[in-house]
Amino acid sequence: MNIVYAVLVAVYGVVIGSFLNVCIFRIPRNESIVFGRSSCTQCGEHIKGYDLIPLLSYILLGGRCRSCKGKISMQYPFVEFTNGAAWLCIYLKFGMTINTLFYCILASLLIVISYIDLQHRMIPDSLVLITFSIAVIFAIFGRDISILDRFIGIFVASVPLLVLALATNGGFGGGDIKLLAAVGAFVGWKLVLLGLFIGIVFGAVVSLILVITGIKGRKDFIPFGPFLSVGFYIVILGGYPLINWYLSLL
Repeated sequence: MNIVYAVLVAVYGVVIGSFLNVCIFRIPRNESIVFGRSSCTQCGEHIKGYDLIPLLSYILLGGRCRSCKGKISMQYPFVEFTNGAAWLCIYLKFGMTINTLFYCILASLLIVISYIDLQHRMIPDSLVLITFSIAVIFAIFGRDISILDRFIGIFVASVPLLVLALATNGGFGGGDIKLLAAVGAFVGWKLVLLGLFIGIVFGAVVSLILVITGIKGRKDFIPFGPFLSVGFYIVILGGYPLINWYLSLL
């Protein structure tokens, strides 16, 4: 491992995390993520460049807007830190390779999708389409996963969930199903199935805790996208070792 590269990857991840916050806020509102200055969500005052330094500005401002002193959501530094950590872990796993580039992009997309699903109960089709498009490009340059595995991955998890959703008149949203298809093209059929399984288990455990603690009621909506995203990120880092470990038990 090259320490300099690891630090650079983490720093770039944090910087891109700042842009992810823009995406999380603007995409559901159909606003441009390229044009328009960043503003305080409470007073509307434009934020100066020196107050947009990822992580550092939040700390120096004490988590408050310089203009109105309104509290800045913890989401902003958390997304920046999470993206930096995610990129660093991917680099440590794959090194300075083409896989690192594409999996870092996927990790960032999953972070944006998770937060939008949490806040708006939706997974934008535009983000699913971008994920699928990046998967197609990855299939051209990547050699670790065959085209056939990727093709099967599009349908192996999404189609059964689509049938289940139609049969039960709910349970899984259309966005979840589309995301499964897009990520299936990205990681192949084995890892998308494992990611789905991990997401279901993780979602069940967290949902149970939320119900027991009274934070959520039994009939309250709990978005599945974040749990799927956690499952997918886990299989990116350790999917095949998990599969091999399970097969060894058999």
